[in-house]
Parts: sequence; C-alpha cells; structure tokens
Amino acid sequence: MTNSNRCRGMSLWLAGLLCLAASGDDWPAFDEVYGVIRSNLVGVSEADLNRAAVEGLLGQLGSKVLLSSAGEASSEAEAPKPDLAGRRVFDRTLAYLRVERVERGLAEVFRAALDDLADPGPVEGLVLDLRFAGGADYGEAGRVADPLVKMPCRLLSWGEQTFEATAKTNAFDRPVVVLVNGQTRGAAEALAAALRHAEVALLIGSSTAGQASLFREFPLANGQRLRIASTPVRIGDGREISAAGIKPDIEVTVPVGDERLFLDDPYRTPPRSGGGS
Repeated sequence: MTNSNRCRGMSLWLAGLLCLAASGDDWPAFDEVYGVIRSNLVGVSEADLNRAAVEGLLGQLGSKVLLSSAGEASSEAEAPKPDLAGRRVFDRTLAYLRVERVERGLAEVFRAALDDLADPGPVEGLVLDLRFAGGADYGEAGRVADPLVKMPCRLLSWGEQTFEATAKTNAFDRPVVVLVNGQTRGAAEALAAALRHAEVALLIGSSTAGQASLFREFPLANGQRLRIASTPVRIGDGREISAAGIKPDIEVTVPVGDERLFLDDPYRTPPRSGGGS
C-alpha cells in the first residue's frame, strides 16, 4: 500500500472516530486516542499520521472548516473588475447570464446586461447560471436579486446585517431558472436561496456546496490558512442556509467535467454512455 493510500485510509478511519465521538459522551478524547496511536502504531511516519488526522478532522466538519493553500486567496484590490462570465440570448427569446463570482459591482453589471438582452424586443425568460460560482459579498447577492423581485421583502440576513428587496413596478417579471451544482458556493448559494425564497425562480441542478457563511480566517505556521464558518447566512424567513447545501427544485446530476464543457459549448453532443464505437 502506498503512503498516499495508507494516509487516505487512516483519514477515513479517524473521521469515523470523530463521527462516533459526536454521537455520545462515552467515547474517549481525541487527544488521548491520537496519542496512543502515535506512540504504538508501526510502519506509519509522523507526517503521514498528522496528515491523516487533519484530513479526517476536516472531512468530518465538511464545509464548516476550509483549508486553503498559501497565496490562494487574493485581496480585493487585486481582484479584476466584476463582470459576467457569459451572456447570450437563445432562440431570440431566452436570456442567459452566467455569474462566476458574486462581488461588489456585479449588481450594476447584471442589471445592464439584463436590459441589453431585453432590447430591442422583450425576452420571455431568464436562465441565471450559478454553476461553479462563488463569492463572499452577501449584500451584493441581495442587490443582484433585487431587480427580479417585485414586492418588498427581506431576502437575506447575516450577523447584524440584512438585505431587503424594494417595491418596484419595473421588476423582471418573466420566468427565471437558476442553474446550480455542487460547486455553487458562498454568496452564489445565497443568491439562489434568496430568489427561491422570493418565489421568483426555480432551481435546477444538484445540491450546492453548503458554504454560505461568514468565515473567519486564521493563518497557519506552514503558510496555509484555515477558514472557519463563524456566522450563518439566513434567508428572509430566518432559516439558515444549510451546511448540507441547497437542494434544487429539480435535480439533474451531470458529471462535473461534462458541466464545464457545456459552459463553453451548450450545444455540444452529450457523451455516450457505455461502450461501443
């Protein structure tokens, strides 16, 4: 067995210990178990055991604790100007807009694009593609949702902050479909949840990542950063957006690789299942 496979197996085993420990008070302390294993297990290096413990712990906590590589996160000053990752009209009547990151300034771009696609003739509906989309600006998620919501209502809240849609007579009042998948995360998840809560959109795809929270970031000695969910994000009725993700109204499971290919060419022929030439 290779070190990688051994480490993966140990991480699953340790994750199981954590899960069992969480189910009752009669389980031994993790530090004690780890210490006994560390002192007596043969054939496993200190580095492998440490990696297995970290992987097991992070795996058990799921989307509530995230480990990022050194230099992975860029500052807002370095981020490019917000824009849409895709925009087009299908069959002259169906507007399509794809978001890559929900960040400050996106709402203005979104509104302008929606107006442009509706000119010279009105479109009959909108597909908002949030697959693979992220972001951490929950206020901007509310501002993007606002032009699609006619009646005043609370859309989102996080900590002491809230976003409420305003009453308007020029809201986009045609059918809206939101595409989501397992890599729809953060503020993009909140945007999808807000639109469904306001009853203006139908969600299609697979369950989202479950990362709609405010995170605190802690630097680690090796240069990596640990991000810990500290404040939940809630939809307008007060319910937290679950760490298990948002379940779509219509579930459609597509391999991630195929979904990425369809982003570039929505008319591509789906791959054939099974063998044969």
